[in-house]
Amino acid sequence: MQNMLSTVHQDEEKKVSDVLRSISDIKSLQLLRAISLLNADSDILMSDLSLTPKGFYTRMNRLLKVGVIERRNARYYLTSFGKIVLHAQHTIDSALLSYWKLRALDSFVATNGLPVEEFNKLTETLIEDKELRSIISQHKD
Repeated sequence: MQNMLSTVHQDEEKKVSDVLRSISDIKSLQLLRAISLLNADSDILMSDLSLTPKGFYTRMNRLLKVGVIERRNARYYLTSFGKIVLHAQHTIDSALLSYWKLRALDSFVATNGLPVEEFNKLTETLIEDKELRSIISQHKD
C-alpha cells in the first residue's frame, strides 16, 4: 500500500516538474502570455517573439504536451489548466516585485519571534498584494 501511494505521489511530482520545465525559459513564458492575450496563429507568435521555427515548435510541443495550451482552428488557446498555471506565474511575478519586503519580513520574524497578531500587522504594512498576504498568513510557522 505504501509503495503504491509513493508511486502516485511521484507521478504527481513528475507532472508538476514537467509543467515547470515547459515554462522554464523566458521565451516559453512570453509564449504563454502572448497566447493568453492574442489567441494567435503560429506565424504571428513566431514573429512577435522572434523565434525560429524549431524554437517555436519545440516550446509549443512542450506546452501542448503538459496541457497548458490547446490548438483549435489553427490558433492556440490557454486551457483552463493553463489559465491556472499563468495565474501562478503572475503570483510569482508579484512575489518577485516584493522580494526585499518578503526578506525583511522573514528577517524580522526570525529575530523577534512575533505573535500572530503582530505578524499580521507587519505583513499588512509591508506587503500590498492581498494574495501574497493571504499566502503568507496561511503558512505562518
